[in-house]
Amino acid sequence: MKVVIIQTSIEDGNINSNLDKIRKFVNIHEGDIYLTPELSLTGFKGFLNEEEVSKMTKDLPCIGVGFREREGEKKYNAYIISCSGDIVYKRRKYMLFKPMREHEELEKGELPRPFEFKGVKFAINICYEVRFPELFWPLAKGVHAFIIPAAWPKVRVKAWRTLVRARALENFVYTLGINRWGEGLFGPFGGNSLAVLPNGEELMISEGEGILSVDIDLELVSKAREFPAFEDRLTLAR
Repeated sequence: MKVVIIQTSIEDGNINSNLDKIRKFVNIHEGDIYLTPELSLTGFKGFLNEEEVSKMTKDLPCIGVGFREREGEKKYNAYIISCSGDIVYKRRKYMLFKPMREHEELEKGELPRPFEFKGVKFAINICYEVRFPELFWPLAKGVHAFIIPAAWPKVRVKAWRTLVRARALENFVYTLGINRWGEGLFGPFGGNSLAVLPNGEELMISEGEGILSVDIDLELVSKAREFPAFEDRLTLAR
């Protein structure tokens, strides 16, 4: 399976502009699934509901997009996987980030859970949640790849790279970190989107907008987990 990571700048509140930019990136690179940063549709201003996102992504292939969601009186930081407008998975952020005042406006979502797409098992942890290995480890045995969409500020981008690598190395899975780039509310944002393979190898976009293509090989996950640390960690957890 080919996963395409899209590192892009985002205009807070300019949903149409953000969507047009995503479309352009999708059109220039072939993949099975495309992944964009946290809040890639709305940024930190404005809200959408699930039906609106479904309509907006109807002309797109399978893609992960983030948005501030309004459901009745409640508001969330949400990320969905949409295939031609069909919502096949949705995750709402559980660990809200106080420095960006998420806790003042948004409700806590649910804990991460796995989903399967074309034979690959994924789980999504959103931005700040990468700091908490407790959210990853319960899922590790049952997934092949973690998706981490983020709006991570440039000032802490070294920590971002380190944390994404750590979650990959301790869980022996593909770990795909998709970060926002450029100016905006709470920015500037640092980019440095990266894919860490189960064997520790990594691919990365540094600064600027761009795309990164990653082939998911399930045999590489199985081979990496032959290293005794994986089973030893399972034993320790029990």
